[in-house]
Amino acid sequence: PFPEELPQRLIRLYTVEEETVLDPFGGTGTTMKVARDLNRNCILYEINPDYIDTIKRKVGWRSQGIQRQHSYELKIKFPLGGTRGGRGNE
Repeated sequence: PFPEELPQRLIRLYTVEEETVLDPFGGTGTTMKVARDLNRNCILYEINPDYIDTIKRKVGWRSQGIQRQHSYELKIKFPLGGTRGGRGNE
């Protein structure tokens, strides 16, 4: 597991509240959760669609955890040559 303390220190050091954090290697969404907790916007990229539910659950995607005045984006990018349900890249 990725400890929250690592992104927390970096987010506090390099951003101020309401700025945007970019996480190009989203994984299970720890950085997005920490950004939310620190009152930052966040854009997260992940190539493994199996993580979508885990990320949404961790950050409280459909709950009060995601505040309306902030922007949170979850982008799933399938790797070249990858497939999803046998239909190729989407």
